Amino acid sequence: MRTIFFVRLALIAAFALVTAGAYAQLPGIGLKGIAGKPAPVAKEGAQESDSTAAVRVSLAQVQAELARVDASPNQALGAPADTPAGQLVLRQTLLANIVRAYQQQLDDIAVLDKLQRRSEPVEERLARWHVDESRATVSMLEVEALRREV
Repeated sequence: MRTIFFVRLALIAAFALVTAGAYAQLPGIGLKGIAGKPAPVAKEGAQESDSTAAVRVSLAQVQAELARVDASPNQALGAPADTPAGQLVLRQTLLANIVRAYQQQLDDIAVLDKLQRRSEPVEERLARWHVDESRATVSMLEVEALRREV
């Protein structure tokens, strides 16, 4: 029974880390405060994609679970009574890693959106740019050769 509980938790953690694509570092002993870190908020007027909204919902759920575990006596919320302390710390660590992975995913989405917004004007200028076909093209090597002749 206890093994199934931690196997499920480990699978959830692995899925979250793979989904998020983040490589979270293992936290130190003090895990308090990780659950309370607010998720990055979208700018006003910006429309959030369904995937970003789903990540935010999942992040809120995992943060709430971590907060409940942190607040419980000996961080043993929902664990069988004879669960070793090391496995309780492992569970808490995995939950903290999931929280960090979701936060990293939201940060990465925000950076990607910013980069896309910055690249739009450049792409527009590139689309409008044209080469004057009437002028002959001259390579830098030819320019250097002409300069040496003069």
